[in-house]
Parts: sequence; C-alpha cells; structure tokens
Amino acid sequence: RSWSAASIGHYRPMSDAHVMFLAGGHAFAIASCAVGAIHDNLKLQPVADVKSWFLGIAAVDGQLVPVTDLAGFLGLGKAAGRTLSISNEMGPGALRVDEVLGVDENPSKLEDARLPTTLLPVAEFFSHALSSETGKHWVLDLPRLLQSDQFINIGADA
Repeated sequence: RSWSAASIGHYRPMSDAHVMFLAGGHAFAIASCAVGAIHDNLKLQPVADVKSWFLGIAAVDGQLVPVTDLAGFLGLGKAAGRTLSISNEMGPGALRVDEVLGVDENPSKLEDARLPTTLLPVAEFFSHALSSETGKHWVLDLPRLLQSDQFINIGADA
C-alpha cells in the first residue's frame, strides 16, 4: 500500500495521546494514532546512492518499509535506538529515534514555547510544543514531513 498526499491530508489525531521520544538531543512527540509499532533492533537492508539519513528498507509485518534517521534528517547528528513505524493509515515508513520515553494520554499544549535555535532550519515540521511528565516536547507534523520534497527526495547529492 502506498501513501498519497490525499490520504495524508485527511490525517487527524483521534485523541490527545502522544508518543514522547528523544532524537538528536531534543524531545519530540507524535500523535499516538500515527505510530503503528515501536521496534528494537529492526534489521535494515541498506540502499545505495541515498542521503546519509536514509537508513534503508526493513520488513515490518510482511511489508517493506523505508526507514529514516530522524535526527540525521533534522541535522541533529545520528539517532541510534528504537524505530517508530508509521501507522498503516498514513502509509509505509519508519523513523529511527534515540529513545522512546512513553505515551502521554493527555499532554498540555504550551502556548508560548519558542523553537530551539538548532531546529529553526526545519521549523516547518513542528506545529507546537507539549508539556508532559517527561518535559517539553516538540510535536512533529508528520503529514507535512511525509509530503515534503526534502523528505521524499532521498537520492544522494551529486
């Protein structure tokens, strides 16, 4: 099954629950309905001539899934931990992160949060910040990320 802008555009969180995680020294969150599973030691098949942040392809529940190093993509170094697979409703894909902190069922939105300077170059991928038991987390706008040319164009630079 492939994902399209039309199917992603209709993505709406069904609850306030978010998966909280760390990547590249920053705390992030994704709506829990967008996460299909959390994997440890997901076996990857490397792909030639791709950007360094594109880690390869993995078999997840009988489906081939592209895996991206989220910290690498955001310009924050290299993630080395667990992998969040995207829910089937959004299409195949997975994000490597450093650590999954857990799920917060009802985090509160921070109205006056300012994006850290290191995230300003990729500010378009964050919608707001949430306060949770584990601290302040920047909410990843997953539909925007998955539709962006910057994310889709994985070919190595010439």
